Parts: sequence; structure tokens; C-alpha cells
Amino acid sequence: MNFKIEIMLNSELSNKDEKLIIERIIEYAHRIYLDTSYKGCVLYINGTGDLNDFARIAIIITCLKNQDLFTSNVKTWLLYDPDGGVEDIKKHYSI
Repeated sequence: MNFKIEIMLNSELSNKDEKLIIERIIEYAHRIYLDTSYKGCVLYINGTGDLNDFARIAIIITCLKNQDLFTSNVKTWLLYDPDGGVEDIKKHYSI
């Protein structure tokens, strides 16, 4: 298993704002060579299995935690590590 991030936004968010946030996250993830999939209302950001996955995941987490539009509208934000562990990023950063 590779590193994976799971993101779900608040349901109160307008479709336009949700679409904007998701599109920007996907665009950024692809620029730093991470894979994405959007299923229903959940966005998954997946590592590719190479040695740089941890650094890339850390970059996107750091970027997102500093974005007010994202942090004020994220409902679920989880990090899955290759060993099967799960960390609640939202709780970790007290968002």
C-alpha cells in the first residue's frame, strides 16, 4: 500500500466552491506527481509507490493546512500510511 490522503468537504459548501477546491487540489497533486480519484464526494490523493511519496504527501498537506477556504470547509482529512496506519490530519492540526 502507498501513502494515501482522503478528503471530504462539508456538505454545506456550494457546488461551485466545492468544485473549485477539488479542481485546485487535483491540479496541484498532479503537478507534484501524485495520483487522484474523486468518488462521490470523497477525493483520494494517492502516492505512486516511489521513494518521494512521503515528501510529496507532506508538501500537499502543508499547502492545504494553510488555505483558509480548504480548512474552513474540510469535513474529513485522513492520511493512510503504507503500514496500514491512519492519522486524522484535521485533528492533528486542530482544524
